[in-house]
Amino acid sequence: MNFYQYTEPGKLAEVKAEAAKYQFLFYDGTHRGFFADAENLAEGGVGAFLSEIQPFLDRLRVDAPEVDEEFEMSGGYRITVNGKNYVVYTREQLKTAEFWDLSHDKTAEILNDLLAAAGSEERAYKLYGGNDAQIVFMTAAMYEVIKRSGLFDEKEMPFPPGAGANR
Repeated sequence: MNFYQYTEPGKLAEVKAEAAKYQFLFYDGTHRGFFADAENLAEGGVGAFLSEIQPFLDRLRVDAPEVDEEFEMSGGYRITVNGKNYVVYTREQLKTAEFWDLSHDKTAEILNDLLAAAGSEERAYKLYGGNDAQIVFMTAAMYEVIKRSGLFDEKEMPFPPGAGANR
């Protein structure tokens, strides 16, 4: 398990010290966390987000996906990634306050499908929600160690797609 494998070697001590001091693991220096503003995702931004983080996905041997989006401001949002169809949210779900959360959740699900198809052990997890939403990456083993450690406040814990509402 090498949580800091993407951290620049010269900054490793600094990044670890920051994590311990602030009890937050996903500083920029880890290169494991990405801002994924749920409002932007919900407004047709899932494809753009995938493109934005492609340099990280390249490190995980995930090829740039073929993406086709169907987004209507007053309707639903669907996206096709490498031929697989995903419903980000429906017209009916758009009427609820949860469609931002649904977009964050679906983005993590899409990423996990891409990671699994590439044979990567890394997975996407959600952190926070709303305009502060993030997608963070780690292996299932890393997630379990972090979760069981008890070192991090529940509000600072990432969670897998489909695991309740965003915090």
